[in-house]
Amino acid sequence: MGNMKLKFSEKMSSFLKNSGWLIGERVFQMIFSLVIGAITARYLGPANYGVINYGMSYVVIVGVVCSLGLDSIVIREIISEPKKSGEIMGTVMVMRLVTSIVSIVILFIFIRAIEPNNVVLQWVCLLESISLIFKMYEIIDLWFQSKLKSKYSVIAKCIATFSVGVWKILLVVNNASVEWFALSVTIEAMICFVFIGILYLRNREYKFIFKLSIAKRLIKMSYHLLLASLMVVIYTRIDKIMLGIYMSEESVGIFSAAVAIADLWIFIPLAVINSARPIIIESKSIDKETYEKRITQVYALVIYMGIFASLAISIFAKLGVTILYGKDYIKAVPPLLIIVWGSIFSILGAAREVWIVCENHNKYLKYFAGMGALMNVLLNLLLIKPFGIIGVAIATLISQFVVAIIAPAFFKDVRVSLKHMFNALCLKGVFERK
Repeated sequence: MGNMKLKFSEKMSSFLKNSGWLIGERVFQMIFSLVIGAITARYLGPANYGVINYGMSYVVIVGVVCSLGLDSIVIREIISEPKKSGEIMGTVMVMRLVTSIVSIVILFIFIRAIEPNNVVLQWVCLLESISLIFKMYEIIDLWFQSKLKSKYSVIAKCIATFSVGVWKILLVVNNASVEWFALSVTIEAMICFVFIGILYLRNREYKFIFKLSIAKRLIKMSYHLLLASLMVVIYTRIDKIMLGIYMSEESVGIFSAAVAIADLWIFIPLAVINSARPIIIESKSIDKETYEKRITQVYALVIYMGIFASLAISIFAKLGVTILYGKDYIKAVPPLLIIVWGSIFSILGAAREVWIVCENHNKYLKYFAGMGALMNVLLNLLLIKPFGIIGVAIATLISQFVVAIIAPAFFKDVRVSLKHMFNALCLKGVFERK
C-alpha cells in the first residue's frame, strides 16, 4: 500500500511539473503571440488579415486528415507497449508524411478550382499548407507527453514562437506583402520540427521503424477519431469559410479577431488535459474509483476555468478589442461576447475524448461531431445573411453546446459522461480523498 501511495505521489509530482511546463509555454505564447498578432492584424488590416485566416481554415481542415486521429491512441499505445515506441512513432511519421504531401497537392488544386481569380489566396494557402509536412514533430511531442516530459517540446515551441515573432516584426518594418506573413506558419512548424527532433535524439529510447502491420492496426483503431476530428474542425472552421464565401474576407478578419480573444484562456485547460491524459489512461487499469475521480476533476477544472475566463473576457471585450486590434476591428465585440461562452463546451469535448479513448467508445465521437457540423452548417446558412458575423457566432455557440451536451444524451454507452460533467459542475466528489 505504501509503495502504491509513493508511486501515485511521484506521478502527481510529474503531472504537476509537466502541466507547469505546458502552461508556462502557453502563457509565453499567448502574451508574445497576442502582441505580435495584434501588430500584424493592425498592419494587414481586416481584409488581408481575413485572407490569412480564410486560407488557414482550409489548411486546418486538411491538417486533421494528416493527423489521422491518432493522438490519444499513440499515447495509449506507447504507455501500454513502451518497447515498441520506436515502431509506433516511426510508422505514424511515415503515414503523416505521405498524407501531408498528398493533402498539399489536393488542397492547391481545390483552391485553384473554387477561387480561380484569387491568386493571393492561392499563394497564401500553398505557403501555409507546406507546414503540414513539418508538423510531424507533433508525433515526437506525443512521446514527450506520454513520458510527462513536455518541457523538451515546450523549449522548442518557445524558440519557434519567438523566432517567428521577430520574423513578423521584420515583415511589418519592411512593408511586406500578405504572402510573406502566410509563410510564417511554415517557418514556425519547421523550427519546431528541427529543435524537437534534436531534443528527441538526445533523449530517445528506440529508433524509428516503419511497420505496415502497425499502420493497419492504428488506422483500424483511429478512423472513428479521424472522422470525429474532421467533423469537429469542420464545425469550428466552416464559419470562416462560409463568411469568406457569402460575405467578404474583411468579415473573416473581424471574426478571426473575436475568436483569437475568445480563445485566450484555452491554453490552460488544454495543458491540464494533455498532462492528465497519461495518468487517466494508466489509472483505468488500476482503480476504477480513482479513474472516475480524475475524470471528474478534469471536468471541474475546465468548467470553472471557463466560467471565470468567459466572465472576464466579456467584461473587458470592447477595451480588449480596441487596445489589441484598433478601431478597425470594433465590430468584433458583439460576436466575441457570444463565442467566448462556447469555448467552455469545446474544451469539455476535448476532456471527454480522453474518457472516450479509455472506454473504447471511439465510434461515438464521429456522431457527436457530425451532429455539430450539420447543425453549424444549417445555422450558418439560416443566420449568416440576415445577421452577418453575429449569426455566425450564434451558430458556433449552439453547435458547441450540441456536441458537448445534447449529442451524448442520445447514446446509452456514453450518457454516463454527462453524469461526470454534472458531478463536476456540482463539485461532487472532486475534493474527496480516496
